[in-house]
Amino acid sequence: MTLAQSLDRYPNPNPSAKFPYGTAGFRSKAEQLDHVVHRCGVFAAIRALETGLAVGVMVTASHNPECDNGVKLVDPQGDMLKQSAEPKVTTLVNAPNTAAAKGVALDLAGPLKGKTHERCYVLIGRD
Repeated sequence: MTLAQSLDRYPNPNPSAKFPYGTAGFRSKAEQLDHVVHRCGVFAAIRALETGLAVGVMVTASHNPECDNGVKLVDPQGDMLKQSAEPKVTTLVNAPNTAAAKGVALDLAGPLKGKTHERCYVLIGRD
């Protein structure tokens, strides 16, 4: 299964809802985050291929009410996601349907021609 094909498994259940990415990543009610977390994983894999280094996905809710959860991305050096990458992941997460999400993912992966069959590493953490 390709990354683009995997997007079919987690469609956006509420296309009118918009998720902004900030210093805390994407935050929302747990029941609204399945497609957000999956699309962050797709973005992290593309970013890992782009950098040649592992990228992290952190699922977090530690200091929030139980129903308030989030996901954020961690760049290869352990830093927050670069600000220049935030609009890219936000566009992918907020794509209104699977076809649009696939288009965004393919656009993001476009410059990686020849690398898309290489192994990449995405580290997943939770607290």
